[in-house]
Amino acid sequence: MSGGLLVALVAILYAFVPMLSGRLAGPFGIAVVLLMCVVLPGIAVKRATRLRADDPLEAVAHTCAGGFVFLLVCTFVWVLSGASLDAFRLALPVTIVALWVLGPARDTTRVDPLRNPVRPRDRRFLVVLALLVAMAAFGVAVVGPPLAIQNDTIDHAGYVAEIARAGDPFPTSAIYWNAGEDGEDFRKALLHAVYGFTARHTGAPPIDVLAAYGAFLLAVMALVVYAAARALFKRHRLPAVLAAVIFLVGTDWGVGDPMVRAAFYPNRFGSAFLLLFITAAVEYTHRGPATALRWCVAYAFAATAVHVQFAVIVPAAAAVLIPWRTCSPCGWGEHLVRTFRVVAAAVAGVLPFALYRYVTAYRSNPLHEQVQGAVFITEEWFITDPARLWHTFGPVGLAALVCIGPLWNKRRDIPGVGYATASFVTLLVVQLVPFILTPLYSVLKYLAFRLDVIVPFYLLPAYFIATRPRRARFAMVVVLVALAAVVLPLARHSAFSPSVLSAERRVGPDRWARGLVQLAGALPRGSIVASDPVTSYLMSAFTPYYVVCTLDQHAPPNDLRVEERMSAARDIVSPFTSAREKEALIQDWEISHVVVNETLPENLVLNYWTLDPGRAHDAEETFRSLRYEFETIPLSDGLTAFRWKHDERLATLPRPVPRPVVEAIPANARVIGVRSGETTLEGVILHGAGILPAGGELVLDLYWSRDRELRPGTYVVTIRFDKKDLELPFDGRPFPKVTRKVVERMKRERYRFRADHMIHGGLFAPDAWKLGDIVQDDVRVSVPTDIAPGRYRVEARMLRVANQPNHLLRDYFFDDDSYSGVEIGEVTIRRW
Repeated sequence: MSGGLLVALVAILYAFVPMLSGRLAGPFGIAVVLLMCVVLPGIAVKRATRLRADDPLEAVAHTCAGGFVFLLVCTFVWVLSGASLDAFRLALPVTIVALWVLGPARDTTRVDPLRNPVRPRDRRFLVVLALLVAMAAFGVAVVGPPLAIQNDTIDHAGYVAEIARAGDPFPTSAIYWNAGEDGEDFRKALLHAVYGFTARHTGAPPIDVLAAYGAFLLAVMALVVYAAARALFKRHRLPAVLAAVIFLVGTDWGVGDPMVRAAFYPNRFGSAFLLLFITAAVEYTHRGPATALRWCVAYAFAATAVHVQFAVIVPAAAAVLIPWRTCSPCGWGEHLVRTFRVVAAAVAGVLPFALYRYVTAYRSNPLHEQVQGAVFITEEWFITDPARLWHTFGPVGLAALVCIGPLWNKRRDIPGVGYATASFVTLLVVQLVPFILTPLYSVLKYLAFRLDVIVPFYLLPAYFIATRPRRARFAMVVVLVALAAVVLPLARHSAFSPSVLSAERRVGPDRWARGLVQLAGALPRGSIVASDPVTSYLMSAFTPYYVVCTLDQHAPPNDLRVEERMSAARDIVSPFTSAREKEALIQDWEISHVVVNETLPENLVLNYWTLDPGRAHDAEETFRSLRYEFETIPLSDGLTAFRWKHDERLATLPRPVPRPVVEAIPANARVIGVRSGETTLEGVILHGAGILPAGGELVLDLYWSRDRELRPGTYVVTIRFDKKDLELPFDGRPFPKVTRKVVERMKRERYRFRADHMIHGGLFAPDAWKLGDIVQDDVRVSVPTDIAPGRYRVEARMLRVANQPNHLLRDYFFDDDSYSGVEIGEVTIRRW
């Protein structure tokens, strides 16, 4: 009876949420939505499936996970039905009430022989874990999601805002007015639809919605780790508590990493359902209950519905079990039967939503291909980046590797030890042995970098500490040192420290907050704005306008016109294009306004261009001079908007446009005339006497040209200094770069450094040059203060870089790497 009254009360609150207003209405409304749409159905699902929990934390984990599975299923039905978002808002509470009323009553008669009572010592452990989870979640809720200008949060906020405005779970144009052949963003899945539904129902800003969900999902993920570890450790609480604690302090979900505030990212939270899938899969391979196989299907669906990448990752996690009979107590025959059934269950779970998204939304564009191609390749083989593996697993991962030996004999008896060992070794072999993934590279590509989520590596040190195996003193020392390495820095700063937050906000949208608010009220809704990529990115999240381009890979992967957009926005804003060229592009892209931002950070290297303050000032002056064509709308924080008047009286007249092009290289330049990367380096002038102090500045002019058509992209000039006559132990053999770095670290001085820049911030990139143009590139290179004195060779090269570095093996081991260019001179560095 009390349960029915609670459901009725929450349903009434849910109905009144849209009527609330005021500062507290948003947080209160989000809490009501979470209670109504996740917690209540989770209780009903837990009751209907007879899930028994030994303690409150485990009960909360299963309740929230079951509630999200139910909510994702309902959201998928809404998507398939084509009903409006408002209809879904009405139907959802009715469905939840029906689930509660029609579901079976709680079974109080069944006795679970495996039930483990909570002892006083266990209670203390649970209280400590609950406090740690609550503190982390509270920190996320108060501080909010990460908001650096190149952070994905802004992209997600824009998408959520568009869902709330349009009522479409997959808006055909979340960013662009006309998104090309197919504007639906393939990356977004049902969790974004849930965020958009919450924002529409509560009226809360998208950033507040993401903060609240981020806090809630962080707590859920931590409790899922605890509940899954209990199942994998045969109901032992201490190793499960330790696993959750290590997860919260020693991984990138932990309080020491700013990404702890990004739990709302679907590709992160999908790990919760992946872990539950692994738990159900291991239970089936060990004991064979049909219920576990059914949960495999449910969790596989939920993971994929949260983020489509799990359509590959979940079956990969299941496939890990097949060759690892050492994890199974069965003979080979029964082991293969059970593991193939698990794989079949994984495929059955991922197919419904995965097929829907692939069929309705999948395309590919050149920019997204750069992201997809961000892997580390030799001329023949695929190989991952070892440095990235270290960044992912860190000291705790090293401790987990050390634990494998002492725990090897436990692999069959303790499922968590068996699976963690199997997945960790499999991942390392797959990603570090070059030829393993070669046949699948064209299919997997970027997903190869996501496979680390199948490894719950934190389980191994947790069980190792809890059981303290004999004759493992060295391993225990390594584990304790590794944990100290991740815990001790937390005493100085965490993801919530004021210094960390202030550093983030210095490169976040706060610096343009007033200007963005003014902009949101100055332009009519539905306006289409051309601006630089960073400002466009901010506008897509914090204003109701459409933009021509956005930042880097945040363009929808299936927008086939992304390169056209990047080039069009660049040429509209650029001071190097004429009024006639601007007008043609404005008409082609149906643009109503142009926004110039004079306060962007300097020296950004973006796909494909940016605005340095000096060039932004030139661009603003260009538009101010076109006073008959554009009306100036002054804003705060360095932003200025220009409204196009559709007046063609002067736009058709030619105007002189300053371009950084010379007729010939100066007489005092050193002639080179050699291709260096993507373009030809015609000549160079090194200013000064060629003697520099450490910490000084080298000023030089480079002269470039191109002799072929080039695609739009990120063209970066790299200037590198290499110390001549450098003596290394054993002449640097066999790997000179590694040897040099070791010597540099030991002597605390550098023998090589590199400075990268885009010519005029990419505003006049090589793809915009005319054949035969000689382009002047004015360069200033700051010399590091820790550079060793001596004679240095200076090289220059023009590279077209991907969104993420795409290196060859020789880039890691040899000094003659992808950044080697044409020698342009020598300088002497002295300590003055």
